[in-house]
Amino acid sequence: MTSEMPLYYRSQSLASAQPRVLGVCWIAYGILRLAMVVWLIAFTTTATLMFGALLTRVPDPFSLMSVFHFFYLGVIMWSAAAGVLGIVAGVMLLSGQRSARLWPSWRHCFPFRNCLLESRWESTR
Repeated sequence: MTSEMPLYYRSQSLASAQPRVLGVCWIAYGILRLAMVVWLIAFTTTATLMFGALLTRVPDPFSLMSVFHFFYLGVIMWSAAAGVLGIVAGVMLLSGQRSARLWPSWRHCFPFRNCLLESRWESTR
């Protein structure tokens, strides 16, 4: 006889621990994305100057600069949305609510979905 815990109890304890670990990972991801937003906003002028330096020989640089600003704003907004939703999903997973497993289904639209913890967590549901 071994003194190990039966397999059923081990799998049950792992299944209850993984949403907490996944919640911490989502909060860390959200904080990193919000830090990326701050970084992008802080270096907006530098990015504009660097992109503008590429446009010296373009016939119409103003329209391309407008496209760049539109794209840059989109990246900032996408990062902010991913950061806020990541923190909300992490808090919901840490709270232990039953609906917390279903709510962050939007995560498939954002990168970070191929995380090892998430794929393990989904396979235990």
